[in-house]
Amino acid sequence: MSSISQEISPKQTASPQRLSAPRVPMLSESDALEFHRIILDHQNEDTIHWLFTIAETVSFDAAKTTFGCPLLETLIELGLLGKSANEIFSYFHVQLYKGMVFVSDYTLPQGTPHDLVMPIGPSSKFLETITIRKKVDSALDLGCGCGLQTLFLAVHSRLVTATDINPRCLTLTALNARLNNIHNIELLEGSYFEPVHGRKFDLIVSNAPYVITPDKTQIYRDAKGSGDQAILNVIRQIPGFLNDGGYAHVLATWLHKKRQAPEETIHAAVKQLPVDTLLVYERSFSPIQYAKEWVYDDIQRGTLPFYWTWLQWASWYQRMGMERFAFGSVTMRMRAGKANWFRTETAQQIAGESAGGHIHQLFLAGDHELNPLDLWETKLISSHLEVKKDEKGEVRRIQMKESLVMPIKVSPFVGQVIGHFDGSRTLRQAWEKAISEEIAVPEKEADVLPILLTLVNNGYLTIA
Repeated sequence: MSSISQEISPKQTASPQRLSAPRVPMLSESDALEFHRIILDHQNEDTIHWLFTIAETVSFDAAKTTFGCPLLETLIELGLLGKSANEIFSYFHVQLYKGMVFVSDYTLPQGTPHDLVMPIGPSSKFLETITIRKKVDSALDLGCGCGLQTLFLAVHSRLVTATDINPRCLTLTALNARLNNIHNIELLEGSYFEPVHGRKFDLIVSNAPYVITPDKTQIYRDAKGSGDQAILNVIRQIPGFLNDGGYAHVLATWLHKKRQAPEETIHAAVKQLPVDTLLVYERSFSPIQYAKEWVYDDIQRGTLPFYWTWLQWASWYQRMGMERFAFGSVTMRMRAGKANWFRTETAQQIAGESAGGHIHQLFLAGDHELNPLDLWETKLISSHLEVKKDEKGEVRRIQMKESLVMPIKVSPFVGQVIGHFDGSRTLRQAWEKAISEEIAVPEKEADVLPILLTLVNNGYLTIA
């Protein structure tokens, strides 16, 4: 996986010039379901790719073959598609993600509308993959965008509340809910927590604007105020909206000094809160790197305006004393009246399609205060592990099949012991069985126990 912090929206080149984003169409339920079916059935065809991915025109006949004449006329009439001479173009970007269809905006050649709704990008996907997917009664999507988090929350929540300061986001989320036959959502307009004042939820996710910029022109991107205070305020407010035992996942950019540990800023923000916190840190950027990462929306790279804006942003960061920009995710669990813990892990990739189960295991592991000797009489489970072997066929590395990528090197003997953790054996019994098999050379307890405890603390081994 490349950097999860950057979003890129394809520019629309085929349709007529406009000064603002097009009106969002609302399809009937039957037309919405038919459109969803066509996108799924024809996803690999040129017509779908040209219209909805690269923003090119197709012939009227090609579009009629894909959509059928009645639906094509409806899509043109409602404004999802447009017609110019004998060619058809799309006003909207359409993506297929894990079986769901999402409509969002293309950026425009003449500039990005302030109310642009971004397509699904790397950071949105990252948030979706790390979300804990337990059944809950109530969930909140804070800053819903095109509705990706909202719709996936709806699968395992009785009711999802989606908020956004941009009305266009709410309208597109409503359209995407209809396209995917999802009904258990409510949409509320407003800034951050204002629309849900006084309410509490079992699960909160937030991909709200977190980009620190000198400009405040893009609703979807630019954090309020100067620096990282807007996102830190969101983090500080979350416990007031979480039920006890509830979880919150927040994507964030925060500031730290060049010689300061990146996690110190987040730790300071949460240390007085009644929450357990897992910070998944991706990386930090210098002012020059961070400016280059985000100066792209309306400016072609390599042009004089690009370099000029890049220099302006980087100079502003330096004048403001901003030395390093960190990116990552903050997961919190409401646990009042207990001794709360804070933990940092560095990860830039996800193994498999979901790391929510691994995130949950890391929280459960954080609740255990074990020392290596406690493991002897503990029954462990080693399911869902991927074993990497060397050229001799000996176990050398352990990684969960669906998780944050946090591989751990192990010896052949440790790999042999782990293979016997099925929930029915204690470590002592698994150890004795591994020795009796005489496959790997036994090792000293003092060398093996800390490695096994690390596997427990990293969620790779679970207590039965």
